[in-house]
Amino acid sequence: MDITIAQNGKITTLTISGKVDVEHIERLEDTLSDLIKKDCHFLIIDCQDVDYLSSKGMHAFLHAQKELEKNHGKIFFVSFCPAVLEVLENAGIAKYFQTYDSSREAYNEMLQVIESV
Repeated sequence: MDITIAQNGKITTLTISGKVDVEHIERLEDTLSDLIKKDCHFLIIDCQDVDYLSSKGMHAFLHAQKELEKNHGKIFFVSFCPAVLEVLENAGIAKYFQTYDSSREAYNEMLQVIESV
């Protein structure tokens, strides 16, 4: 699993690629926790290159979303691959993730959220 972080104004984009599995989950959890502790309120997680998402990965995303929402923040996701989306749907949690087809679409929508705050 690879993780890159980019900052553009108030919006942080986390790009993840590879497998989000037990072997890599601690790194993802630490990254998300560090971002939230550093007052990241508006997070886009680009998952278009994630080819596997474990239940612990799902939990990490749900936990980050909950923490951001406590602080009036927002989290958007970009492009889950069909296999990962199927897992999220089967787990009954896909409906909790606000997902966009492209980073640009998610970014523009996030700008609107920031303007309304």
